[in-house]
Amino acid sequence: EENFRYILNATCTGISETVVQYRDAEGQEHLLPADSVVISAGMRAQTEEALRYAAAGQYFCLVGDCEKAQSVQQAVRSAYSAAMIL
Repeated sequence: EENFRYILNATCTGISETVVQYRDAEGQEHLLPADSVVISAGMRAQTEEALRYAAAGQYFCLVGDCEKAQSVQQAVRSAYSAAMIL
């Protein structure tokens, strides 16, 4: 896209209405003017954290990144499938 810019190996440290603040791989802080922000972060399954809630209700199902690292589309589909069982 014409006005799209991406930054790799950075950590977002703040977002305001007009600016994104981030730290690059060398640890330097930067400010970037922005109207809209898309964040794509690393993917890692969160199974252990999710299993802490397994006994909280009558029905428990792992969906999205709780089950395995996956795309947003896959996470939404797995959540939809779980909701249809209810």
